[in-house]
Amino acid sequence: MGTTNIAIAIEAMDLIRRGGRYPTEEQKTGQNIADCKRFVEMAVTQAGKRIAYRGSNDMIRNLCVNVKAFDSDCPIGALVFMVRHDGQEPNRYKPGGEGYKLNFANCNAHHVGIYLGKGWIAESAQSIGHWEVTKQEKRKFSHYGLIPDVEYLADEKDCVGKEVADYFSKRAYTERETHIKESRNAYAFVSNNGKFVNLRKSADLGSEILAQMQDGEPLQVLANKANRWSKVIYNGIVGYMRTSMYKYGAPENSVLALDNAAAEDDVASNADWGEFDDKTNISPNAYDTEQLLQEIQELKERVSVLENMLGMGVG
Repeated sequence: MGTTNIAIAIEAMDLIRRGGRYPTEEQKTGQNIADCKRFVEMAVTQAGKRIAYRGSNDMIRNLCVNVKAFDSDCPIGALVFMVRHDGQEPNRYKPGGEGYKLNFANCNAHHVGIYLGKGWIAESAQSIGHWEVTKQEKRKFSHYGLIPDVEYLADEKDCVGKEVADYFSKRAYTERETHIKESRNAYAFVSNNGKFVNLRKSADLGSEILAQMQDGEPLQVLANKANRWSKVIYNGIVGYMRTSMYKYGAPENSVLALDNAAAEDDVASNADWGEFDDKTNISPNAYDTEQLLQEIQELKERVSVLENMLGMGVG
């Protein structure tokens, strides 16, 4: 049996798993560096059919057959193209150029990838920066074509689909491990001018208080959000606190003794952060006199500093 479409798709997935980047001005060539057309050439060649073309405009005109608009009939292993009808194709493909073809007049194929089935595309894109699996409807591939002398088979055992699922599963695991590793390094300590800070059950000023953390005590930051709350672990307890109430690092003569196992379990839980008011970033039902008085005092101190700067004195 010669080259098959299934083999092309699997080889494309193999390249993506190995990892590669789109060329940059600083590094145009090297191991695991390839633009879109080179990425396609590598996958097809590894599947058993050697090809070499100028780019996606050359491929859609001189390599592919049965070129048509993308639809649900697009087979696995087909080449997929982003096509603009803007007259911006290279001069060689315009009327009078050596590569001009009437049926591709005003056709600018500016990007190419490999179809993996179920709407998935394998590609190397400048906008992404690396080799990746993407969705057709989000990336707007508009046309596809078949490679001559490639046998296009139905993927009855869903071999390619399993490859894609396995890739995303392992990538999610890697991202989770990276998150855990980074969280273990995010050591911090309570910093609130000698006052204690409440550790709460959820990111809400009205939620249950799990512990009162003394100024200077160590904690570990698991995640922080733009809503002014951070998810932390303190003495083995996972909870939420105001982001402004801690500093990264450790106070002098302190020992950071944290339960990393508890941190791992909680990072994987993807806890609900709750809903927040867009204007205040505080839960609409929240009420905490201690925190509010503290913020009012901070504002008064700032006003006092400004008045002194203006020579008005403090009344």
